[in-house]
Order: sequence, then C-alpha cells, then structure tokens
Amino acid sequence: MVPTASASSNSTISTPPVRRSSNISTRGQVNLGGDAMIGRFIIGGDEPTTVIVRAIGPSLAAAKIPNPLPDPALELYDGNGSLIFSNDNWRSSQADQIINTGLAPTNDRESASVARLNRGTTPRSCEMRPRHKGSR
Repeated sequence: MVPTASASSNSTISTPPVRRSSNISTRGQVNLGGDAMIGRFIIGGDEPTTVIVRAIGPSLAAAKIPNPLPDPALELYDGNGSLIFSNDNWRSSQADQIINTGLAPTNDRESASVARLNRGTTPRSCEMRPRHKGSR
C-alpha cells in the first residue's frame, strides 16, 4: 500500500508488487525427423503475466556452440494441450513487440513470441523443433 495525500483528504492506493523476470535456458539435442526438445514452466501470481519465449539456434555459432539448430521453430501449449502460439522466424509476427523487450534474437531464422498469460494459465510445454526434416 502506498499512502498518498491530496488537498481534500488522505487516501491509500493499492499497488501491485513488482514482478521480476527470470531467465531459464537449456541446451539439448534436437534430432532430425521432428524430435522436439520440451521445456516446462509455471506462471505464478494472481495477475496476467507477459512472457517472451525464444528458440535460439544460428546465433549460438558465435559462442562456439557446435552444431546449433539452423532454423528452430517454437510452439507453446497450455496445461490442456491447446496451442497458445507458434513461431518460425521471429520477424514474421510480433517483431515490434519482441524488439521492445530488448530480447530480440540476433538471427532472423530464430523464433520468439511474446504472450500475455492469464491468471490460472499453466503452460504445459515449449517445444523447439527442426523447421523441417533434414534442416540440420
């Protein structure tokens, strides 16, 4: 609660707590033929939360990561298995939103999406897949 004063009276305004973002990263093998890497995360709190999810591949070569996925695609499903969003090549949609996060991928073939997840939404998985068979 933040007390405020005005010319006519004192009042109290409720302000929501500041939520800090977290960074979760992982590295794993994504095989040809559609074998996906699946990550899971849970959104806590009582208010809707905006997240950015990225599937990074080509830019990892600059960090000397061997055999990065050349063109990753991204899908996010809710706890019921329904698709929330998918992305292949981050500039194809939401480019301005992604750039405004300060977390835009450095390679156009990488994937990213910004989503506002409502209270009670528990994403089931984030899947990174090769764009098509033989892409690696």
